[in-house]
Amino acid sequence: MNMIGLDDHIYIQQLDYWKNVYGFRMSSMRHFDLLEADVSTVDPDCVVTDPATFMTLDAQTATVENLQFKSDICIKVNRSCVMTALASYFDTHFATSPDQKEISFSCSPSAPATHWKQTVFILKDPITVHEGDTLEGEIQVEKQKNHKRALHVILKLKQMRNGEELSKIGQDYLIQ
Repeated sequence: MNMIGLDDHIYIQQLDYWKNVYGFRMSSMRHFDLLEADVSTVDPDCVVTDPATFMTLDAQTATVENLQFKSDICIKVNRSCVMTALASYFDTHFATSPDQKEISFSCSPSAPATHWKQTVFILKDPITVHEGDTLEGEIQVEKQKNHKRALHVILKLKQMRNGEELSKIGQDYLIQ
């Protein structure tokens, strides 16, 4: 599984929608857009980081317990911008034996679209990043106790530049 950073102002527009809904201020609804991760197709031109792999699973040996994890992550920024979101996606590879040709596909924004799309985590507070910055920290994924298919994702990241911490990102998300 991989994580990337995005500069896509569609997510800011999505949050700003709640400021004026047919003349009504409904800003308190913004919280729900920030709480739930969004499964959607990411525009590859909006990707502003190198992909960072945070989890590798062998589908032939993985267990249900492997799907709950905490993993370190380091995402390198490759374009200066205002980062509005993070997104995750997976690549998969199939081969039943070492002498068989591998079959693979990717759910990356730069690959042909699949029905799995990408999972977008909108940042509550977009951050200004510069080429060469890194986002370092951890991602934790756990099953929801009262909903078998739902996940709770916790992101704890620090924006680093030349060894100096500039800002922190700490958000929880639901995937349902």
